[in-house]
Amino acid sequence: MDGSKKNILILPRWYPNRKDIQLGVFIRNQALLIRKDYTVFVIYVQADPDASQEFELVQNKEDGIFEQIVYFKAATGISRKFVNSRRYKKAQYLAFANITSDIDRCHVHVPYRSAFLALELNRKGIPFFITEHWSGHLTGEYKKKNSMDQALYRKVLEKAKGISVVSHLLRQKLKENTGFDSVVIPNYIQNIPLKERQTSDLIHLLSVSDFADNIKNISGLISAFKAAYEKNDKLRLTLIGGGPDEKYIRELVAESGLADNILHLAGRRSHEDVLRAMQECDFYVCNSNFETFGMTAA
Repeated sequence: MDGSKKNILILPRWYPNRKDIQLGVFIRNQALLIRKDYTVFVIYVQADPDASQEFELVQNKEDGIFEQIVYFKAATGISRKFVNSRRYKKAQYLAFANITSDIDRCHVHVPYRSAFLALELNRKGIPFFITEHWSGHLTGEYKKKNSMDQALYRKVLEKAKGISVVSHLLRQKLKENTGFDSVVIPNYIQNIPLKERQTSDLIHLLSVSDFADNIKNISGLISAFKAAYEKNDKLRLTLIGGGPDEKYIRELVAESGLADNILHLAGRRSHEDVLRAMQECDFYVCNSNFETFGMTAA
């Protein structure tokens, strides 16, 4: 590692991993962007109910940043939240033990659980900064949290050296919910070279999202597309993504009666595949009920 650079430890709540290669890819892109100015370390923890062991550590140094992803065996049962919280914290510490450089600052994305290690390092004089991306402040999910979770969340905000959010609407809602103000720093957008449109009678539409229907409204898009296709059979729609409502979305697609070459579920795709799909489509559709920062639309 370059000793002339400051060392930054990034602690994200979302990050591309083996269970979801699209999750938080914008956070990874930011980490890659700042490696010119910082020596970058990343620790990401992911619960995995199918894990064969309690903890599994995967390291990657190939892209000029030191990434450590720790998978832990997710607990079930009545005490699962407490057990998983302890395992999450332990997983962060297991990865941190492999960092031999002194950390100068931490950057926490989407608190509060991701901030466990940052809080401990803060007690030793290492400042941390927060970036919030979570749509729960817009959807009402934050207000549904129990009082202890809300108190822990506010404690993290209180200890932070600085707080940023990705949009003005999120700044407004965060302040309404917690009393804490923030600065708006939009997400980093990667440039996509344009291609000349291929000569074709077909009109290709694309949508990329996490399959969380209450936020992304994929069901509404499927319904609208079916109605549009009945008026213009040259339309084609590809949905890229996966997530908690994937089974439900697949059922809706099956019920639509539209063939796979008309309404295609492409599953989760790598960032490179998504960029390629964007180059090749004629229209991009964002049908979300809520967005803190519409990365794919931007």
